[in-house]
Amino acid sequence: MRKMVFGRHLSRSRKSRIALFRSLIRALTISGKIVTTRAKAKAIIPQIDKIVTAAKKNSLSARRRVLASLGNDRSTTDLIFLKVVPALPNRTSGFKSSNGEA
Repeated sequence: MRKMVFGRHLSRSRKSRIALFRSLIRALTISGKIVTTRAKAKAIIPQIDKIVTAAKKNSLSARRRVLASLGNDRSTTDLIFLKVVPALPNRTSGFKSSNGEA
């Protein structure tokens, strides 16, 4: 039984896991798609949904929240606000879908 275990650890320390998630989200934002394992994809889906939901509010606090979750990467934050959010105007959730066998 997995008692008192939350989230996906992916055999990494906390800092390396956060860096991995940030780099996967950055790659997904820049290129529009990524090739990764199913476990890593399932681990970043909730984070992507939270980032895009915050970005849809288009306020200063939302921009700061997105910036903090991406490790102060301004170029990726600008891409999210200028490219990703306008492409999804009517969606309220489920911004990321995974397909394939990897």
